[in-house]
Amino acid sequence: MTDQQGVTLWNRLSIEFLADLNFGVSVINIWVLVGEMAVAAGKDTSKCIPDH
Repeated sequence: MTDQQGVTLWNRLSIEFLADLNFGVSVINIWVLVGEMAVAAGKDTSKCIPDH
């Protein structure tokens, strides 16, 4: 295995790792957005429901 092959393999692994990392961050951002929307929706519905 030459150095060039090693570099290519390392680059490929790095790219895949970064892609996985980006995907993980995206999933977290989606869940944060969903949580914020749920909280906002909860506030809206509590306003709509009259106090008994």
